[in-house]
Amino acid sequence: MEFTHRIATSNRMVSLIPTHEAIRFLKAKGYSAMEFWADTLEAHIAEGATTMGKVKEALKETGMAPVVHATADEDKTLYSISSTDPGWRERSIRGIIRSVEVAAMLGARIMTVHPGRTDTEGEEPSEEHWALQAGSFREIHEAASKHGITVCIEMMERRPREFILEPEDAIRIIGSVSRDMGVTFDITHAYINGWRPDDGRIEKIKPYVRHIHFSGHSREKAHSPLFSSIMEQGYLDAMLRRLLQGYGGMVSIEGSLLPRQRTLEKQKMISERNINYVRENLGSLRKRS
Repeated sequence: MEFTHRIATSNRMVSLIPTHEAIRFLKAKGYSAMEFWADTLEAHIAEGATTMGKVKEALKETGMAPVVHATADEDKTLYSISSTDPGWRERSIRGIIRSVEVAAMLGARIMTVHPGRTDTEGEEPSEEHWALQAGSFREIHEAASKHGITVCIEMMERRPREFILEPEDAIRIIGSVSRDMGVTFDITHAYINGWRPDDGRIEKIKPYVRHIHFSGHSREKAHSPLFSSIMEQGYLDAMLRRLLQGYGGMVSIEGSLLPRQRTLEKQKMISERNINYVRENLGSLRKRS
């Protein structure tokens, strides 16, 4: 393998290519894994662009490893498994458990889940929100563990209604549910939240990290292509060096164009340029010869 760890990118990054073809395309460019947003895969199947059988055959043929990102919204409304509205909370849980079923069919062992949120902007999370968050994750974990899938709570960026932002927030939920859960650490979220590569909080969260996301960042978009980022040179590499010590999982590149800018050719170009950026700029992921 060219890199120290498996490098994935999301099926959303290549959403205009039938999924089974996208797996082969990414493999040819140097990727060794795909992160499947469950709803994007389900949409491709519903449209007739692919089948689960074709996707599994492409994974087997290429040796690409699957990892799953749970669906995070319905009808463009973000799920919230900590909502005090029981109807919306239950729909959110059921949507995420459908993602568990997708992960099981793919043979994935890791599934990232966005945590629940408060109900309104400016609202401080109440003890009820925390209890509902833990209870919902308990239900999701129980469904996933039957298939040998580790549920990873993603630490989010500072934006309205989010309250899983710091190591102690994620650790509190894991402690309430199961030590078999893990954390998805998003380096770009950390950047937005003001973390530095020498931040002591990294050592607090490292024992729980089972999956890593990274991307560029722009003023227009939280997750932009690596090659068009406003992050200072060296930030990603320094963060990865800290996080990858003793880490055996994969790393997943996010960061696409705005929807109005997406075309098939641009998706292919960005996927190739992102992996080339890793080769040229992220020594933390290059194998030493």
